[in-house]
Amino acid sequence: EEEDVEDEDEEERAAEIAEQNRALLEMHRRQVRQFKGENITDEDFSHLPHKPDAAFDHFQASVRPYPDQVIRYYHGSWPPLWACERDRVREEDVPVCPRCLGPRRLEFQVMPQLLHFLEVERKSGESAPDWASLSVFTCARSCAAPAPAPAPANAATLPPPAYAEEFVWRQTFA
Repeated sequence: EEEDVEDEDEEERAAEIAEQNRALLEMHRRQVRQFKGENITDEDFSHLPHKPDAAFDHFQASVRPYPDQVIRYYHGSWPPLWACERDRVREEDVPVCPRCLGPRRLEFQVMPQLLHFLEVERKSGESAPDWASLSVFTCARSCAAPAPAPAPANAATLPPPAYAEEFVWRQTFA
């Protein structure tokens, strides 16, 4: 009897997820039409189920005037422009810089619109990058990365540049 209840719960959840996926796909198709300059109105979205999400509403209002924006610079301000209420990193959960042990700050976000411009489309059975937002945190002190080892005197090429590891938080819609 317990298994039947669990199976019903799983089936209901699967049906809910399938409906959300259909709604998101329809929204994506409409956004593509909008990017192509076709006339889109709020009525085009009226058939979609709407669960209140203040963060998503704020996100849409913020990016609507700039549909081509793929990077948002912050230079240390907080919080990022969250795309939804879930998958948020708290400022205190951002790890410290491994080089100087100082705090990291929000430097920039990569917006989901980039996926459109890269023409990334998930096809059946294929995996593709997907995100609501990629928030990149860098060392607040801008500490220097370790210097690369010097090249031998007889080396014909320059040593590779030193890179610093940064922290990226991936927020997803689903």
